[in-house]
Amino acid sequence: MTPRALDLELSGFRFPTASDIRRRLVGIPEHHDAKFASQYDETTLFYDCFLDSEAREVLLLGPPLLNFKKYVKQIEFEIDGCPVGIKEIRKRSRCSIVALHAEAGQVLTLKHALFGGTLPIGRSYVSDFAGTNCLYTISLNNRLEWIADWLTYYVKSHGADAVILSDNGSTDYSIQDLQNCLASVPGLRQTAILRARYPFGPTAANKSGYAALFLQRSLAELGRLRFLQKARAVVNADIDELFYSESGRSVFDAAVASETGYLRANAQWVYAPNAGSAGFARHCDHTHISASGRPKANRKWCVVPDGPQQGRQWLTHFLGSSDDPVDQEMTLWHFRQVSTSWKYDRGMSDISLEPCLDLQAEMQRVFR
Repeated sequence: MTPRALDLELSGFRFPTASDIRRRLVGIPEHHDAKFASQYDETTLFYDCFLDSEAREVLLLGPPLLNFKKYVKQIEFEIDGCPVGIKEIRKRSRCSIVALHAEAGQVLTLKHALFGGTLPIGRSYVSDFAGTNCLYTISLNNRLEWIADWLTYYVKSHGADAVILSDNGSTDYSIQDLQNCLASVPGLRQTAILRARYPFGPTAANKSGYAALFLQRSLAELGRLRFLQKARAVVNADIDELFYSESGRSVFDAAVASETGYLRANAQWVYAPNAGSAGFARHCDHTHISASGRPKANRKWCVVPDGPQQGRQWLTHFLGSSDDPVDQEMTLWHFRQVSTSWKYDRGMSDISLEPCLDLQAEMQRVFR
């Protein structure tokens, strides 16, 4: 059965290059090198505009407002030609939400002495994803084979039946190619590709860099509010990350059964000592782990959106804090060579490896 498929362009607003209006830099000035400046998002005011019909609000979701807040307060907003006021400005971790009083509408108009524009008001897709076991990720130029393998694993091993993939401007293939890839995986009943054509942000290994990853946090909040509030459970994992259950229980089922509606797992790097026949490593080529257990990998989570964690922002590696407990039954395998090395070189190093029998058995079961 072909899944129901969505292909959505986000309804955002950016100041033009010629404009003098720029977001101020965050962090410590001494950490702002040329790379930081080139990757920092100075111009995006909003990433998306959509209706939350249950809350009776039109939401404008974007990066932290910082010095842009004064401009937002001065904007005259109109929905379908009728003036509307700001209900609330909500500050979130690395993102912000401007809520407008509205129960319906098609077009939002922004009027300001220095700028203006119109934005289509997108609809909510909460009902489309209601009851699903959904995967959520951001991707840029990941091989289509990796994406298909990632989806296949979660469908076969955990009962995933939906996915939201935010594409951050891939150039190695078309959106149609990506749609075909998602449609090729049996077991999915709902998919969505969000065309997230905004700067990802600086990835320098200092506090200034990581604090400026606005798009990452904002897209997770967008997924929660516009799509996944009524999903059965949601896994936050990148294309190179697979949850493994020692008992064979689905990570979605485990989250639903937990008292907190929230499951977090320890993570472990896994390696492919021998390149695959395709000339690049796939998930199934990874058979080994580090003999020393180092380097460490970052944890990820699964949550029940309308459970005990309802309303909490979805952060990258936890919901509450880095001290949130982990489920001893689950492990997150982080596949070292399933990567474009966009952040740093992810090739094989001199690390001492040993076979992982659980990993080998699971890869054989799913992919052979």
